[in-house]
Amino acid sequence: MKSKIGLFSTPWPIFNRPSIQLGTLKAWLLEHLPGIGVECSHPYLKIAEEIGYKRYQAISEKSWLAECVYATILYPERLGIIQPLFNQMIKGSPELQKTDLRTLSNQVQKISEDFIDQVNWQDFKLVGFSVCLCQLSSAKYFMQAVREKCSSMNIVAGGSIISGMTNHDLHKFFKGVSFFIKGEGERPFCELVKWILKEQNHHHFPVVSDIVNNRLAANKTPEAELMQIEDLQSLPVPDFDDYFSLLDAFPPNRKFFPVIPVELSRGCWWHGNEGGKKKGCSFCNLNSQWKGYRSKQPAQVVYEIDTLTRKHKSLSISVMDNVLPFNGTGDYFSGIASIKKDFSIFCEVRANIRPIALEQMKLAGVDHVQVGIESLSSNLLKKLNKGTTAIQNIQIMRDLEELNIANGSNLMLHFPGADQNDVSETLHALEFVFPFRPLKIVEFQLAQGSEVSFTPLKFGVKQMMNHPNYSIMYPESISDSIQFMQKIYRGDRLYQKKLWRPVRKKVRIWEKTYETLHRKPGFKPILYYMDGGSFILIRQRHLNGQMSHHRLEGKSAQIYLFCTRNRSFKKIISQFNDLSPDKIKAFLSMMVDKKAMFTENDRYLSLAISIKKNRFFNKTQIFT
Repeated sequence: MKSKIGLFSTPWPIFNRPSIQLGTLKAWLLEHLPGIGVECSHPYLKIAEEIGYKRYQAISEKSWLAECVYATILYPERLGIIQPLFNQMIKGSPELQKTDLRTLSNQVQKISEDFIDQVNWQDFKLVGFSVCLCQLSSAKYFMQAVREKCSSMNIVAGGSIISGMTNHDLHKFFKGVSFFIKGEGERPFCELVKWILKEQNHHHFPVVSDIVNNRLAANKTPEAELMQIEDLQSLPVPDFDDYFSLLDAFPPNRKFFPVIPVELSRGCWWHGNEGGKKKGCSFCNLNSQWKGYRSKQPAQVVYEIDTLTRKHKSLSISVMDNVLPFNGTGDYFSGIASIKKDFSIFCEVRANIRPIALEQMKLAGVDHVQVGIESLSSNLLKKLNKGTTAIQNIQIMRDLEELNIANGSNLMLHFPGADQNDVSETLHALEFVFPFRPLKIVEFQLAQGSEVSFTPLKFGVKQMMNHPNYSIMYPESISDSIQFMQKIYRGDRLYQKKLWRPVRKKVRIWEKTYETLHRKPGFKPILYYMDGGSFILIRQRHLNGQMSHHRLEGKSAQIYLFCTRNRSFKKIISQFNDLSPDKIKAFLSMMVDKKAMFTENDRYLSLAISIKKNRFFNKTQIFT
């Protein structure tokens, strides 16, 4: 009896890290089903090696661009329709400027076919495919190819995209797939494997939470409840051996040091309901595959990181969590720092993370983060349901600059229901953030499963429909009958584009200013202070080569340093109660006028960063 399981991740995930979905699932199966064979395949890595890493990366960074390639392979007769979309997507990408879609798709198809032909499919009792961002078309292609090779093969699909589609739509889009895992994969997939290994007919598979077979999907059965691991402590260390074995087989000039993915938690503690009040960002549709929020213990995370980095001889780490645990974040990173390795770590954080936790993260090796900033307008942040304010967002931008942590965060434009007040607040805030790393402009994308999609009228969304790109990539029989994840809407879209033009223009100036000032030799921050004990010197660099100087002494210096954490005016006058409130207010107003401080709703934030702290953390910066 065959007892070997195959797990596959198709293009276009990030090429330089193994699939955490596959690695975690393999480790779980090996622990719970002794004697079973599990083989993970990463065809995306082979595609990247063949077409070139820079080229692959440029494609994988744009989801529509990535989907175009395998859509063309699936439906070659649609090349003439897909080509204009592809050409539009490659604009501004130096790596893809001379790329022809026909040539690229032919090359990728040949590599894919060779990969498929080299697999002995008869060895497998069951094969599973992870279907996440940028993998819709490629997974469809590979699963169809496997079905053609082995008509009786048990094919399973899971992942975030699978969790976000209805049973009926899954059956219609992924024809020939035997089972779909809706939600977290470890427990339901393990139950499915046990059943299949008993040589049972998949048509008679019992109703198990999270598992939908082809017959049940076709009959439009209700969506299943999620079957999850209760305690993440029970998760074994992920097994990435197959990825590294494939990489080791490459020629020396095509090898690299991969990034190792780790997870501290699953879900989002900001998402859900609390006291009857809905929580969660209104534009977000992540976490559909999870219910609630669970986290590992710090000691478990430290052990996993130490084990994986020692085993695979790599020091780059990507924390895959949507959000770090709110409580005890510093404990995780102080534990990681105790390993005493020169890590380079990326993670996503919320803007209200504690300052001490940020410093512990930096000392552990965090050198790149993405913060859920999204907006510099408190009014718009309320509409986005972020639970943060503009001054909090500017606070973390300042703190990251001070700690020399690269900030790859976004500024979202065109959110439905945004108004002139939101734009005015944003433009005002932009006047004060020029000293910090610019935010990346992104446009609002309406996603199925977000609060906007559930309550469209609340946001002025009159009608939702599939994004038109689906009708470009797929035949009408598919695009018109399936509810896909990405949507467009009728409402205020044209108004929003016009409304946000001044912000887009201002951000371009911000980008140019920051880049120019950091290109000059003898790097120093744009706005910083030097602490002289009884006084501080504030210096601000300008494009014309000039520098503004401010000296603050005594109480003025103390107040400025006190406000390096944003403080309410009430708190400030309480702290410095020997000074009159009017005198304090006059000083604060003067510093705001000089753009050395920012104020919002009677709260104040000093913007200059500590040159001493910046120099110290610049020395601890990890270069990769």
